[in-house]
Amino acid sequence: MLILGPGQRGLASVIAARAAGADTIIVTGLTRDAKKLALAKEFGADHTIDVEQEDVRARVADLTGGRGADVVVEVSSYATEPVAAALHLAATGGRVVLAGVKGFKAVPEFVSDLIVVKELTVRGRVRRDEPVLSIGDPSDRVGQGAAREDAHARLRARGCRARDPDARRRESRRSEHPLLLFPNR
Repeated sequence: MLILGPGQRGLASVIAARAAGADTIIVTGLTRDAKKLALAKEFGADHTIDVEQEDVRARVADLTGGRGADVVVEVSSYATEPVAAALHLAATGGRVVLAGVKGFKAVPEFVSDLIVVKELTVRGRVRRDEPVLSIGDPSDRVGQGAAREDAHARLRARGCRARDPDARRRESRRSEHPLLLFPNR
């Protein structure tokens, strides 16, 4: 799994992917995101890539044996380059989830033929009431709960805590969807 953007949604994607048993998790970011990239590794990412210091396509190809990522989650804010890059970085038959808004800017270098030739599934998501990506079997509450508790323990160890202004909503979300990734929450 390749996650483009190490912000809060990107880090949540790392936790969810690790809990679901992803073989390899790669997270990209900018040089100024060094602390977030380190946190991504702490949360379970296998590899991080500074896109300003490394050739992303070459590194992803190296890490995936030339295949590309089966799932690419693009969650960067306002940068359009990762949208076009996602198509190049996805494996043939892979899935691309576009969940980072760009302020209605056009995406230069967007080659739609890659979607057809590589037989990609591309999905965009802005709704808050449905998951972007469902991780694992929803009936498997034990494994998901353990992963969630492990993630919360890591946050507590760093002096952080999960927060939601509406505790009742938070509790209802946990019982219904213990590890679903929601954008803009």
